[in-house]
Amino acid sequence: MPAHEGLTAAVPLTYRAKDETMQQALLRTTQLGATGLEITRVGFGAWAIGGGGWEFGWGPQEDGESIAAIDLYQIHWPIPEEDIEEGWAAFAELKEQGLVRHIGVSNFSTGQLRRIQSIAPVETLQPPYSLIDRGAENEILPFAEREGIGVIVYSPMASGLLTGRMTRDRIARLPDDDWRKHDPRFREPQLSRHLGLVERLTTVAGRHDTTPGAVAIAWTVRNPAVDGAIAGFRCADQVDPILTAASIELTGDDVDEIEGR
Repeated sequence: MPAHEGLTAAVPLTYRAKDETMQQALLRTTQLGATGLEITRVGFGAWAIGGGGWEFGWGPQEDGESIAAIDLYQIHWPIPEEDIEEGWAAFAELKEQGLVRHIGVSNFSTGQLRRIQSIAPVETLQPPYSLIDRGAENEILPFAEREGIGVIVYSPMASGLLTGRMTRDRIARLPDDDWRKHDPRFREPQLSRHLGLVERLTTVAGRHDTTPGAVAIAWTVRNPAVDGAIAGFRCADQVDPILTAASIELTGDDVDEIEGR
């Protein structure tokens, strides 16, 4: 069963800037559900730096740029679905043996969560969540909040679409092996609607002296069920624009404008 490790260390987010000096930013931390772990509210997602050559690749990636940018073990996808009990039992055994401290899942439905909870408590959950993908609000986030499950959402900037840097021209120039080039969210008729959302994010970002991407992330972590969000960086230049996300306090007016009310 596919699995991945989540960033949960309660330490400053540190990276090497373009001038090769070490830059450091101390980010706000929070408790991750009932695990006892304290995590930064913005963490690092490694999907994008995996490069191309596979179905959901992001095109060619320079390893040097990626380098310049395990307390928790999570099942990444419930695949094959009929084997999730067996997979979760193996995770529970790893925790029992002291090989991992906490165990969780990603991309599980509430039904699947209920199925495996009878084997061992689900401590963390990692669902997709953004202004463009709000499906988690229907069942997943309320369920996690009721059950005391720690939540770290992924793709809060919708795979780069909400960063403010994604233009029609840039999308057209994406390499053919970048999955986003063929995703309906990056094509019409959805694209115009999403770029309109970016304009509203840009307006709010101006009030907070930050970037649209940081505002998009801040919008996700304002949900009381969400403990943190992971955002992907492909190079050091992409770190600075979103570091402020953990400290942005969106007002009611900000949220109304972002959501087009």
